[in-house]
Amino acid sequence: MGKKILEMRRTDLNCVFNSEKNFNNWLVCESALQNLSKTTGIIVKSPKREFKSGDLYIDILAFEEKTDNKIIIESQFNDSDHAHLGKLLTYGMLENAKFLIWVVENPLDEHILTIQELNKKILNFEIILVQATAYESFENAQILFTLTARKHSLNYINKRIIDDKISNEKTEKRKPFWTIFERQITSLNFPYHGHTVDNGIAYSFSLENPLLEISISLSTSQNVIKCLFWIIKKTKESVHIVENLVKNIKKIENELEVEITFDQYFDSGKTAFKYVISDSYDYKNESNYEELAKLSLKKVLETITVFKKNSL
Repeated sequence: MGKKILEMRRTDLNCVFNSEKNFNNWLVCESALQNLSKTTGIIVKSPKREFKSGDLYIDILAFEEKTDNKIIIESQFNDSDHAHLGKLLTYGMLENAKFLIWVVENPLDEHILTIQELNKKILNFEIILVQATAYESFENAQILFTLTARKHSLNYINKRIIDDKISNEKTEKRKPFWTIFERQITSLNFPYHGHTVDNGIAYSFSLENPLLEISISLSTSQNVIKCLFWIIKKTKESVHIVENLVKNIKKIENELEVEITFDQYFDSGKTAFKYVISDSYDYKNESNYEELAKLSLKKVLETITVFKKNSL
């Protein structure tokens, strides 16, 4: 029943690609371009490597799919610097490009602020800053793109308003369950104190050890209730806890009679072990909420006991 768990650790881009040239060769591959397009919201097509513009060579010249507007892509390992930003602006002016995408490993605050100010004042092109972060395990490596700075267009603002509206609607849908859930906590004299988090998506309980939390989450799209056991900081003690839990994962699954998945969140240092409690949750039908609330609280107590025992 247990799943193979691979721990991905953050590393340098240079350790994965050896040079910016190799990184750019990977960046024009279909899968990388798809991820970059998804991150920026601009569909990139027909990339050309080392494109000659006058006496200069551009890392990547590409085009926007719908409009054929030119896109300049400049990459950089390590910290962002003035030289690469200057190159990006020069290439953009020479080629009359619509979008200038700077893919950099560690964007510095001064360059983020500079790009934000330039985007306010320059009307004929937009600068987009994307952070590229490398993670690796024993078997493979992955590159994560994160949008760091770009112009806030009207479409972006409208999308944010729509997303906020959807989030509020989902919060309202979950309220009836949490009302019953909290009533059960009171009636059962539940030994742990908690509260809703993430706009009502989950209910979190603090444990005696400040490194640990446990939460129940509701999915309105998948109709499931999940239990998540959190290690919320990366310390010497928490690393030891995670290692023991991973080592004993099959035993934990057997004791709880569930199938557990494992995630690490590198930016925050958190680790989560999660499993499905029930797939009978339906925000449109409240008839089984009492039963599901009792079951969820029962699994919380069982999970705390089993995980504590196997973390030592």
